[in-house]
Amino acid sequence: MPIASGLHYFAHNETLTSRPPVILIHGAGGSHLTWPAEVRRLPGQRIFALDLPGHGDSSWREDADYSPHTLAPDVATALTTAAVPETQWPGYLAALQGLARTDMIRPRPTEGAAA
Repeated sequence: MPIASGLHYFAHNETLTSRPPVILIHGAGGSHLTWPAEVRRLPGQRIFALDLPGHGDSSWREDADYSPHTLAPDVATALTTAAVPETQWPGYLAALQGLARTDMIRPRPTEGAAA
């Protein structure tokens, strides 16, 4: 299984580029193995299923911070390293999805700065 920025991922139909890939992000206690039924139901679709830090075959975070706010940049870095273009992000971890749409698109104010 490939590794991108310390995160393992499963790639299905990796060479298909006719449409954006589907990115599958598991919830707490899950891994890329959460998604076999969904992968089977999407024939002809390029799919990436990530193992978040500390899950599946991905390494643990040294700071032990597994908050969605911390995981969102990890996921963005892994997808960039794996050369995954803009994507659709279904997944059980709704908070991570929200952070992916906000924190990764606009910079956060620095601590003590006016919002």
